[in-house]
Amino acid sequence: MTPLNTLTLEDSVIEYDRPLPDAESRDYMQISEVSNGIELFNDASNQTFTVSISGETLVFAVDHPAFLHRQYNGRLDLHALRLYADKVIIRSPLILPQTEVSIYARELRFEGDGRMDTTPRARMLVPTGVVWTNNLTSGLRGDDGHPGGDVNVFVERFFSDGSTATHFVLGGGNGGAAGEGRDGRAESTVAFPTADWHLLMNRAGNPICGIDSSSGVMLYLEDRLNGVVQDICGARVTARGENAVPSGAPGAGGEGGILRSTLNLSAYAADERRRAGCARVRPYWWDPYGAAFHLPREQHNHQKRDGNDDYLGHDRTESARLERHRPVG
Repeated sequence: MTPLNTLTLEDSVIEYDRPLPDAESRDYMQISEVSNGIELFNDASNQTFTVSISGETLVFAVDHPAFLHRQYNGRLDLHALRLYADKVIIRSPLILPQTEVSIYARELRFEGDGRMDTTPRARMLVPTGVVWTNNLTSGLRGDDGHPGGDVNVFVERFFSDGSTATHFVLGGGNGGAAGEGRDGRAESTVAFPTADWHLLMNRAGNPICGIDSSSGVMLYLEDRLNGVVQDICGARVTARGENAVPSGAPGAGGEGGILRSTLNLSAYAADERRRAGCARVRPYWWDPYGAAFHLPREQHNHQKRDGNDDYLGHDRTESARLERHRPVG
């Protein structure tokens, strides 16, 4: 019998003697950013992006070394943010204006003053005010506010350490300011008988009944036959100035975002009323089945005052000063 040579080992063990990466580090993360093109977003026409982040533990905190909070907090071009992880932790306020946020995780945790706020930027453009030459009968309406970003939370567990009561703020954006009106003009402010004078008479409702032999203009004329009045043009009053032109209405507040979740998180959602111009909206509520339900929008009525009446309702026979409406702070 002849002995065989010793065979080499068919497998070997590779020993890894270094510590595993921290579960919260970027070593475990995959981040993608996809362009969505240009759209009106957060009160500007900008190119927006959809960002997807996957990892074992995603932490959004001001001082965290993964820098997720620093990179994404306050971005105005983030159309959508999608998070995929075993655990998502929010320790600092995460401001994501108008962003649609989707979280797919085993656990979502809010610690310290952590909260998520998708309230958009307010509309800042102020419409051009009314001037004498543009023939507008009221100021221009402000732009409507943007809707709040939706938040979709698909998790098995939810934790809050109680430091902050509200973790989801999905308010609608403030609407834009109204365009200014202008003061009415008195007859004494225009030269007779210029085009501006005739325009003022027309706007003020003073009829031109005729022109006399001395190039004067008749604002009152009676047509008589055998001493009996057959027809009357105008009125026996001094020519009045025009009414003030009222300001426009502020833009309506944007709709609140929708909070969808596999858990009932309505206790952690803001119940505040967003003010937009002079309009208010409530945010949407928890929607476990994807069918949104919400409380109705409330709007203030904007009173428009006649230009010939002052704030107390006293008559003015010449020009009247506009009572401008400004958004309530």
